[in-house]
Amino acid sequence: MEKCTIEKLSHSNKISISGYLIMYQLKFIKALCQLVICISISLILVEFGDVKEEISYGDLQATVLKVIDGDTIDVTICNVHPIIGQAISVRVDAIDTPEIRGKCEAEKQLAIKAKNTVISLLPIGSQITLKNIKRDMYFRLLAEVVLPDGTNLATELVKLDLARPYDGKTKQSWCQ
Repeated sequence: MEKCTIEKLSHSNKISISGYLIMYQLKFIKALCQLVICISISLILVEFGDVKEEISYGDLQATVLKVIDGDTIDVTICNVHPIIGQAISVRVDAIDTPEIRGKCEAEKQLAIKAKNTVISLLPIGSQITLKNIKRDMYFRLLAEVVLPDGTNLATELVKLDLARPYDGKTKQSWCQ
């Protein structure tokens, strides 16, 4: 296969776009996998008819791949087909942590501290348990995250004043 190149008008050097093509293909594949997950879960929900209560998908073992922020991690879910269980974002249930792109400097600093605390509690490769798994209103996975020693991540972050209890409704401002 021939490598595509584009010449910059202001420079004589060439920029390879094959790397960009691969990057966008991978993003497309990830989006397609997420769509497959959404459709699969939707079909399960349709099977149950008009369900008003939240559905829990049980407890699963997972491996930590990356900490996104204080209340979101990427994991690979063990014993689940890679198309629906690999590199999946999980939001920690029942808490809200400050946003790294927050509204004020104090929120941003606290967000970094929360993220670093989660990184120290859940190093890459950690085996965790996801309990009471469900979908949030944006269809993301939402779960209680339990550390290998049995500690509940949400409870620990609230104890350290790095998170607040959150019921999925209006969030309180971190800029006070």
